[in-house]
Amino acid sequence: MGDPNLIATLIPTDDCKLAENAFGLEHNKKSYLPPTRGIQEGPTISSREATPAHEELVDDSCKYDSTHRLQLTFDEEKQPNDNIRGFAFGTDPQRCDVLLGPRGAYLISGLHFCITFSWNAP
Repeated sequence: MGDPNLIATLIPTDDCKLAENAFGLEHNKKSYLPPTRGIQEGPTISSREATPAHEELVDDSCKYDSTHRLQLTFDEEKQPNDNIRGFAFGTDPQRCDVLLGPRGAYLISGLHFCITFSWNAP
């Protein structure tokens, strides 16, 4: 079972690695998860053995462990700065929870967008 506090995992997909670089900014460290999987340095089976199915690869939640990512959660230490506005993204470190680049970055606003949640209490 996954983390019940997990809202979303953001994964960079741009070829220029601009998103990957932005994810690694110091401002984003409370949500940032670095790659955890690497390339095996030595052989794990002989050339005559069948390749075993790796149990971790069956679970889709592990599929992106080899890339940089951000996780948005309901954890107290990772909550947005403004609970009404939600998670704010942009280039202004005073207003945003996640920086998408430095101030003045081409085509990115100081406050570019927000991810907001609302629900009705019973």
